[in-house]
Amino acid sequence: MSEVLLPNTHVLSVKGNGRILRSLISQIEIINHTTRASVKVRAIWDTGATNSVVSPEVINSLGLATSPTGQIFSDVAGRKKVPTNTYEVDIKLREGFVVELITVSEFSISDHCDCLIGMDIITMGDFTITNFGGDTIMSFCYPSQHKIDYLADANTFNGAMKFHTGSYKGYIAPCFCKSGKAFKNCHGKNLPVVQK
Repeated sequence: MSEVLLPNTHVLSVKGNGRILRSLISQIEIINHTTRASVKVRAIWDTGATNSVVSPEVINSLGLATSPTGQIFSDVAGRKKVPTNTYEVDIKLREGFVVELITVSEFSISDHCDCLIGMDIITMGDFTITNFGGDTIMSFCYPSQHKIDYLADANTFNGAMKFHTGSYKGYIAPCFCKSGKAFKNCHGKNLPVVQK
């Protein structure tokens, strides 16, 4: 279903191009908010991370190493909490889509990524992952557009199908999807007519 997006909406997608992705990685730009120095890096999207993280190499290249804004204790998988410095940066997720003054912590992430996008950014908008037809598509949309609840949608669909396919009256009634068409000409187009 395609919907009209609100004005000033920003959208980012990561696509599997015909395959299932085991990690969600996008190209971003991290910017020193004060000097506007920037560096382009690969970022991994992680719903298990509370806050966003950047590597020490990025902190050094942006000239931020001598000016941390604070310190937090980070949980690291398999280790106890460790103290890490925090910094304020701008993150350009794509052209025209910049999240300003995000507090990030400094930590080595992996050999192939210098940034981890955490829930501090993900919860600013809508975040979805689909794997239909063996093709992963991750989409992030800011600001939030609408609720997506697959269980509620399935329950509504199944309930409506019972009503519409249970009698001829339901078959000619307006479709539950609110398209304005009769059920028989919309979602019921390929279903057999059930008559008493």
